[in-house]
This record gives sequence, structure tokens and C-alpha cells, in this order.
Amino acid sequence: MSKLSNQIVVAAFAVLASAGLANASVINFDFNSLASGTGTPITLNSGGVNAMFSASGDPGGFSITTSFFSFPGNVIYTPGTSGQSNEALDIQFSTPLSAFSGNFATNGPGPLNLTALLGGLGGATVGSSSATGTVITSFPEGVISFSGANFDSIILADNTDANFALGSFQVTTATTTVPEPASLALVGLGLGLATLAFTRRKR
Repeated sequence: MSKLSNQIVVAAFAVLASAGLANASVINFDFNSLASGTGTPITLNSGGVNAMFSASGDPGGFSITTSFFSFPGNVIYTPGTSGQSNEALDIQFSTPLSAFSGNFATNGPGPLNLTALLGGLGGATVGSSSATGTVITSFPEGVISFSGANFDSIILADNTDANFALGSFQVTTATTTVPEPASLALVGLGLGLATLAFTRRKR
């Protein structure tokens, strides 16, 4: 094998080792772009990630309103325009995530239970978390968070109180490695040259 062929093969595998490595990104979501009274289903986009909100009581299982809690901005809350209570909020994301954290408030002592589901595995549960709010203004408020196995959907449900609200939240995208076409082509070129050089040497 020629020295040039060796160099190309080494370079090709070096590129492949780092190809398509998507670094984790922290992305912030809020409901401030939506008019008060907007009901689910709702789709938001931030940082190239779509978040799709829905509830069993749709249309309007959850609705947007101006926050009357200590955290600012709009919130998504139940009962929404459909008037149904005890609704769970289903959030589907367009990309795998590794962490979620958001402001919440309930109309009672809590706890607010969060379950993270990993799509692509038949909706298998990959983890859960719960948090109990502390009365700050008139309602218990807190932060609910989850991290661990990658997931692309979460279900927020308040198992103690009838209604709750979710404010702004933050997600962290999962780190994934997917070879890019150009990188694969370079590896193919390196292997091809290596094979050619080996064949010539054999002859």
C-alpha cells in the first residue's frame, strides 16, 4: 500500500469517527407568541425543534393565558376552552431529548407527576419524575424536571389536583452520531484505494 493510500485511509477513518456527531443543544420554549385563549392542539418551534401539545379533551383541552403566577409570560393550562378538568398534557418533540425542565403551578398541594416516553420503542416508559409545588402567590409553584434516557415525548399529569399550568420550559437535545454522506464517501474512497494498492502489491 502506498504512503498516499495510507494517509487517505487514516484521514477517512478520522473523519468518520467525528462525522455526524450532533452536539447536545439547550433550547428554550415559551408560549408568549400565542394569543390568550388559543387552545390545543398547538405546535411550537424553537431552535429547529417542534413541540406539539395535545390533550384528550381537544380541541381546547389546554389553553393559553397570561400567567397569574410568580413566573412571567404566558402559560398553557387546564381547564382549557373545552372546560374539562383532570386533563393530561401530551408533548411530542420532533427530535430525541435527554432532559426537560419547566415551571409549573397547580390549584392544590400537588404532586405534579411527569412521565417521559421514548418514541420509536412503542411508547415504552424510560423514566419519570414528580415535584410538589410550594405556595408562592396563591397557588403551589415549582419546577418539574427529567433527565436520563433519551425520549421524544412527555406526559404531564397532576394526579392529586384537578388542574395545573405549565410555563416556559427548557429541553436538551440528545447527542447522536449519524455518518454524513460526504464522510461515508471519503471512507469508501480510502477503502477503495487500500484495496487497489493491496491487489497491485499481490500481483
